[in-house]
Order: sequence, then structure tokens, then C-alpha cells
Amino acid sequence: MKIRVQDSSVRYRVTLRELEELQKQGRIAAECLTPDGGTWRYAIRLAPDCEASRLAIEPFAITLELTPSDFQELSRPDREGV
Repeated sequence: MKIRVQDSSVRYRVTLRELEELQKQGRIAAECLTPDGGTWRYAIRLAPDCEASRLAIEPFAITLELTPSDFQELSRPDREGV
């Protein structure tokens, strides 16, 4: 999984294998080191309780909470994203 933050947008790039893992486990996550030696985390989780997909931003972490309908749309073979 890769993430790109630019201006006021966040883009996740997920492989097919990661998409399958998300479906099975309900969550995928990654982390990277910050220049000061800390850790910055990013994740995607399935959120059946949410009415709309959203981005949860916390100190040193960002999580895309994806609704089941958006996950189904993302899983379609003719789609490149949601």
C-alpha cells in the first residue's frame, strides 16, 4: 500500500493482494519512519457502521474508514478507485 498526500487530498494505492487482505481481515496498515525517528502510520479499515467513507486523522496516523458499498465499488474489476 502506498499513500500520497498533496494539498487537500489523500490518495491510497492498494494492490490486488492488499485488497483481498482487506476483505478477509477488515484492515490493512503500514508505517514509515519520520525524520526525527518516530513512526507515522496509515491504514484502511472496513467500517460497516459508517454511513459514508471518511478519513480519520490522528497524531502520527491517518486511517481511511471505508463503507461496505465503497469497498464493493473499489473491488469491481472495471474500477480504478472510489
